[in-house]
Amino acid sequence: MILISLIVTAILINTVSTTVNVNNALGSARREQALIINNLNTKITHIQDYAVSVAVDPRVIAEAKEHPSPPVEEAKRYKLRLELNKIIGSIMGLNRNVYMWDLVAADNSFFGVSGYDMSEIEALLSDEYFTQVRKNWGVSISGPYQLHNKGERTTPVFLVTKPVVDLDSRTVYGYVMFVIKESNFASIFENNMPQNVESSFYILNEEEIVISSSDKTIITQNIQKIGTFSEAELKVLYGKGSLTKNVGGQEMLYTISQELKDPVQWTVISCQPLDSLLIGQKILNKWILVIGTVACLVALFISYIIARSLSRPIMELASTIHDAAEGNLSQKANRQSAGEIEILYEGFNNLMNAVNRLLRRVYQEQEEKSEYQFHLIQAQIKPHFLYNTLEMIKSLIDLEKGETASQCISAMASFYRLSLNRGNDIISVYDEVKLSQQYMYLQKLRYIEYLDYRFNIPEELTKYQLPKMTLQPILENSIYHGIKEKQEEGIVEIELTEHGDSLRFVIVDNGIGMTKEMLSHLQQTIKSSSDLEESESPKSFGMASVNRRLKLLYGENYSFVIESEYGEFTKVTILIPKNIPEDLQKDQKGEYEGE
Repeated sequence: MILISLIVTAILINTVSTTVNVNNALGSARREQALIINNLNTKITHIQDYAVSVAVDPRVIAEAKEHPSPPVEEAKRYKLRLELNKIIGSIMGLNRNVYMWDLVAADNSFFGVSGYDMSEIEALLSDEYFTQVRKNWGVSISGPYQLHNKGERTTPVFLVTKPVVDLDSRTVYGYVMFVIKESNFASIFENNMPQNVESSFYILNEEEIVISSSDKTIITQNIQKIGTFSEAELKVLYGKGSLTKNVGGQEMLYTISQELKDPVQWTVISCQPLDSLLIGQKILNKWILVIGTVACLVALFISYIIARSLSRPIMELASTIHDAAEGNLSQKANRQSAGEIEILYEGFNNLMNAVNRLLRRVYQEQEEKSEYQFHLIQAQIKPHFLYNTLEMIKSLIDLEKGETASQCISAMASFYRLSLNRGNDIISVYDEVKLSQQYMYLQKLRYIEYLDYRFNIPEELTKYQLPKMTLQPILENSIYHGIKEKQEEGIVEIELTEHGDSLRFVIVDNGIGMTKEMLSHLQQTIKSSSDLEESESPKSFGMASVNRRLKLLYGENYSFVIESEYGEFTKVTILIPKNIPEDLQKDQKGEYEGE
């Protein structure tokens, strides 16, 4: 029986540990892929920022507006090239991500500013390409295109294109075009994948065409036609996010990520040998089985020797433990014994004392947790806003717009001063509106091409108080999931009105809006978040956070309503009492008067 027990235990341990090890390997592979995706996102954003910096430069806009087509006379053409090269070169500096670049006139002719031979690129592009780019004022990334080198070799490249738009007339006067080598993106994978491991990767566009891969021969082919995956395997990979497949007698782990959304819709598939991820855990698993088996044998042998001498006092102790299990936690073991039995009795008594101390501690921690969770929910300001604002200030300084950069710094300082609010969780309407205005000012500078805003706040209502950072997450949603998604000029309006003993905030934008299904899902997600659990959707996290905070503060005495129509608008209405509960108002009045 002992032998059978050991065998069954070993089998169970092996099965469980194998499952755990595979899950750990999958987690490790996903973490590596997340790091790669983050680096890829950073590189794309870096290239995108340079394209925008060139396109919005007033000197570039002026030259593009003055020359709808390259000059015919060689002398004028040379002078124009020299001038534009100086302007754009000062913006770009030594940029290792850009292989070639040029400025394209409004008639789709290349100026030849950079000195690179762009004739093959010009021949590849039709008027339809520029028509599609013109529809989207943002940065467009397309490709790959095959450029021919000496001999029969080709180089796959991507085109990054940004229209040069007059911000006053909204007229497109040309295009900034960067040529990026495919190897520039591929190097991110090659530099971050484990060494001495047979790994590979695929980057697919929205049509499942391979646009970058460790195998350059399959670039521009459909992933379903290269023979790597069957249709059923692809379905499993997209559905579960991972796939284990035997390739040439070796188990390979494939993981997929679809986190690249803007300005590209790319899917990344990474492949690593499963054995290389499990080698350390397999060794550990082997030693655990060996040590566990030896320990079991030793324990059984010792138990057999001392069983008869321990049975009676142990039964008495078991009875005492049973009484404790029934709820009598004041039980004490009082039998006078010697040796190991005495240790058991003393251990039980120590355990009961520890249990009672732990119960008191858990009760105290539960009370502290409720208060801490309220403060934790209020502290969700994304670090990306600070990073993006600093990047924008740097760009303004690079563009010699010192006064605007100074205003940005002042606005950012005011925003964070108000958001910190000396550690207080309650803020006046005046300060909350001022904080939101600083935030919208900074965001408008960043998305100046298609973002505007308007505040309608009666002064007599600014004396009331509300939870800090109530409006900012909603404004952020309006920008990133409304105006920005629509890629057209839009406006966010914030209005405050008095409604009996309540204040009514209305935030409305004319962005992309939501379908009925999307709106229903969002409302259900926010409603389910009222139990203080995290929202499943990243897009609804901000609104769910605001709803949870209002729920904690006002109980049922508030309303949070979302209305939307796809392609038209999104409207959020918040109705809260004018008066904050007295236990949350302590010291607030004195601080505002002294500020």
